[in-house]
Amino acid sequence: MTRTTTSEIMIPATAYKVATVVPFMADTLAIGDVHGRADLLEALLEKIASNAGGRRVVFLGDIIDRGPDSRLALKLIADELDAMTESVLILGNHEELMLSFLDAERKAAPFHTWMQNGGVGTVRSFGIDPNLDPYRIAAILSETSEAQVLRRGMDMVRSDRFAFVHAGIRPHVPFERQSLFDLRWIREPFLSYSGSFEKIVVHGHTPTSSGLPEMRRNRVNLDTGAFATDRLSAIHLAADETSFAFLSATGAANEAIEVRDCMPTVE
Repeated sequence: MTRTTTSEIMIPATAYKVATVVPFMADTLAIGDVHGRADLLEALLEKIASNAGGRRVVFLGDIIDRGPDSRLALKLIADELDAMTESVLILGNHEELMLSFLDAERKAAPFHTWMQNGGVGTVRSFGIDPNLDPYRIAAILSETSEAQVLRRGMDMVRSDRFAFVHAGIRPHVPFERQSLFDLRWIREPFLSYSGSFEKIVVHGHTPTSSGLPEMRRNRVNLDTGAFATDRLSAIHLAADETSFAFLSATGAANEAIEVRDCMPTVE
């Protein structure tokens, strides 16, 4: 059985949680940014549930905001984490915005920042009027099991060949010295860097221009802009991490969802 160990690694000005996933005889599915498209997420999870060899799922963050059903998306993830202890949720910058609001003593400023970045859809998915007092909104959200699943989140997952993060990493900085800000927010110089990293980095955060998964020599981008493109993408890694395939769930909200293999853009 897979063991997932968690450790706190101290780095300048912050600390982050990293899960080191011990290899086991089952496949890994990493899923890109969901952004409230619970229908697409549910279809992907149903597709892989039939995998007779078992699986672990790594959710790359930005589960919430913008789309119509962030609450259901969080519930689906909570159910997966409960059913498969090897599965992991990585926190994205949108989860950070929500948690910063929930944990702040003074709510007004972090609430406004969150609302300006897609949080209105998340609040409404919980059946809450976003015009209520922020303290009341925080109190209601904090009592829900769906919001509490964010407390179980990690910031990086590492296996033998891959490192899974939300946004990326800073080039020339060892994994143990990466900042939490970069793990959740970085774009450049990560995206344009063509050199090697310690491991292949699997990430989301920056939507691909093609709306398809993007594969580079040193990284894989799975953010295919689900909210805007109606496509949620994932990479399916074999247990030995030597072979892989890409798949996507596609379909507009309230329409039939199709899950099928897809081809990434490659450079």
